[in-house]
Amino acid sequence: MHAAWLGRVVGCNLGKPVEDGDHWTVERIRDYLKLTDSYPLTDYVVALDSQPEGFAFRECRPETTRGNIDGSARDDDIDSTILGLHLLETHGRGLRPEHVGTAWTELFPLRQIFTAERAAYLNLVNGLRVPQIVWDLAIGQSVGINTNFRDTAGAADYLKTNSEYAADSLGLPTSWTWSNFTSAWSQANMGAGLWNSLLIVLCTGAITCVVASLAAYALARLKVRGSSAFMSTTFFTFQQGFTQNFTLISAAGFIMIAPMLILFLLLQRRFINGLANSGMGGI
Repeated sequence: MHAAWLGRVVGCNLGKPVEDGDHWTVERIRDYLKLTDSYPLTDYVVALDSQPEGFAFRECRPETTRGNIDGSARDDDIDSTILGLHLLETHGRGLRPEHVGTAWTELFPLRQIFTAERAAYLNLVNGLRVPQIVWDLAIGQSVGINTNFRDTAGAADYLKTNSEYAADSLGLPTSWTWSNFTSAWSQANMGAGLWNSLLIVLCTGAITCVVASLAAYALARLKVRGSSAFMSTTFFTFQQGFTQNFTLISAAGFIMIAPMLILFLLLQRRFINGLANSGMGGI
């Protein structure tokens, strides 16, 4: 727990000085680290006495740069972690969404939370119940004073700049940044990922078909000791052993697999008949 907490605080403070994706791009961060002889980064970000033009830090610079850190700077993400601990200590297993909503309005200043949390906070203050807010977020409808939830799950978010998304993640973009798609494709190397996935699927499918065909023939045509017991285990998935409601999952899985199971049995029957008719039935 101590290591998890330290990781949370350290990671948050490490990135706070450059928490502006439009200005502090990957390339700009790399250039600055090389300029301060700290690339690759092994400690907190170095702050110079006079920051070069184009490398301005956020206002939290005095408390989040190397040599200036004395504990953790305040941050909404760390606030949420502390609030989560407080809620668990207060309510334990009886924790409910209503408790979270009440804690937000009682313990969080409005201007210290952002994006979707601020929108939910405003709805709470205006009397919207927590389950209604959750439902509103889930179905993407506009409720209460915030009329931008309908845009949250849409493609409009993909067309914003980083700063615009941070400022208003729930509204429509003021400028449609179509280059986000090409940037994502190139920066994430999605072409190579697509090719790798295709290669894995094709190879896995081919190998599975070969191995499964051999196993299917052995189980169907040869007298293998314990084959019946083995076949019975194929109707149970690995995940079911870790799922409490395994009856529901089994029923749903059977409904989805029933058509394929019937087709498999019909094809298997034709395969066996073909072997018998070709004179291989005695094998």
